[in-house]
Amino acid sequence: MNRNQLAAWLGEATCALADWRGGEGAWRRRDLGRLAVAAESAGLACIGGQPQIRLNDATFELYWCDYDPTPRRFGEPWIAYASRSWKEQLFLAEGLPDDEDLIADARARFEELADLPDTELAAGLWFVVYPEAEPD
Repeated sequence: MNRNQLAAWLGEATCALADWRGGEGAWRRRDLGRLAVAAESAGLACIGGQPQIRLNDATFELYWCDYDPTPRRFGEPWIAYASRSWKEQLFLAEGLPDDEDLIADARARFEELADLPDTELAAGLWFVVYPEAEPD
């Protein structure tokens, strides 16, 4: 869902908290709860996400730290799935290592990050989330 589509569901205030590089919304860890409340209230589900380090010239996906909820179960009402998906996403995201450990792990895996200061990597740490509307 792009920024304009998501703003129609959630309002500008929630979308303004995100970084939209590459057309994907990514929020700070501290804003994930606010996003979940707004999205669940709007009837959106969460299909997952992962942390990324977004720098001016590159994005580094920490895909091994995803927070993907269990897919919608057969016969599960949409509203129940939407609610469950956000609860699971928050639970999984809360279980991630702290920001300093995520940065250290990314630095160990991506040689391009080896010489960058911690402050630059911390400023680039965002949490991508994929909201989804009920299919027609």
